[in-house]
Amino acid sequence: MLAIFAHEHPHSWDKEVQKLALSIRTSINETTGETPAFMMFGRDLKLPMGLIIGEPTQGPPPTSTDSIQINEYRKNLIHDLRSTYNFVREHSEVEIIMQKTKYDQHTSQREFNVGDLVWIATNTPQIGEVRLS
Repeated sequence: MLAIFAHEHPHSWDKEVQKLALSIRTSINETTGETPAFMMFGRDLKLPMGLIIGEPTQGPPPTSTDSIQINEYRKNLIHDLRSTYNFVREHSEVEIIMQKTKYDQHTSQREFNVGDLVWIATNTPQIGEVRLS
């Protein structure tokens, strides 16, 4: 996504990195079914429209019963995150196997015999200025 945007806007892409990062963090991942933000923080990020509209309710300051609710929320959040991580781990393993199967369908085993001529990759660093295009 960043490479495409940088290619289309070569002079201003760096000014938009924050917005691109937000769009990546709030997009649902195909493999996990969750957003990266939820995977990291246990909640989805507040988007600009949510900040403009505001929170649904503004309540009174916390009381002692609120502290109990906060602790309960924390326990539930940890449980939900562990469940999500376990689900993602299992789903990722299945996805890895599927991707490997697809990759293997388009590859072939190459066999070489003693005396065959082959190309050898030599990654010699360039001398001088290197430009990214």
